Amino acid sequence: RDAQARLSPGFERSLVVGRFPLLATVLDDSCSTPPKQLFLSQKRLFESRGPFPSVAATVGLNTYTFSLEINLHRRVPGTPGTPGTPALETDHQTVYVGTGSPCGSETLGGLEFELPAGLWQRADDYMSVHHHHSCKARLMVTRRKSGVIERAQLFQGEVDDGDSACMIFEYYDVPRKRDSAALNWSLSKLIDLDMYADPMVNIHWSVPSRDARAGPSTVEARFMLMTPNDSDQMSLEDTSLVLEHYV
Repeated sequence: RDAQARLSPGFERSLVVGRFPLLATVLDDSCSTPPKQLFLSQKRLFESRGPFPSVAATVGLNTYTFSLEINLHRRVPGTPGTPGTPALETDHQTVYVGTGSPCGSETLGGLEFELPAGLWQRADDYMSVHHHHSCKARLMVTRRKSGVIERAQLFQGEVDDGDSACMIFEYYDVPRKRDSAALNWSLSKLIDLDMYADPMVNIHWSVPSRDARAGPSTVEARFMLMTPNDSDQMSLEDTSLVLEHYV
């Protein structure tokens, strides 16, 4: 061991290069990386190409707070004669702000919000007055971690379809973290090739029947995995993974 300790870094480096000849193309006397670290890192680079480590959720849905806002507003068309001008939103009325809880399923990811009587009818009547009247939902997830409140948007969109007892909101992807350049590049290429599997939230706001439209109502938010040809409700485990690692 004493003899090994007396080996010069240059000699040790030459042994590493002898084992990994590619390093000869980049190493010189200015390299300060210890030979042992060079050896181990190069070994991992080319000899440890096993499967990617599995990703698991460390907390469940009950760790989070899910907050919903329902907003009524009037959409003002963009500037006449100027194509592409976005519509403006005016006359905002926030009719509901509250929290929900995971639905009763033990295998699928979903949330439920119980809304008081009269809100569903109020929104339905408002949108029936004029086609520029709209209803928007915002869904936020919050987690307290080491005294810090971490927040993320899960959904923001307007009513897009429905019937006499249910309002169906637009389908949008769950906004993801933007701090991974590699993930952003990969996903953009997959979308260009029409190959993707994106998390999304499917929101339905309903009353038991048309005759009960003035009574209490329920907002159900389902976590879905959208592919080019289909969308399936996500498992409870995958939903937890999205909340912990994706948003």
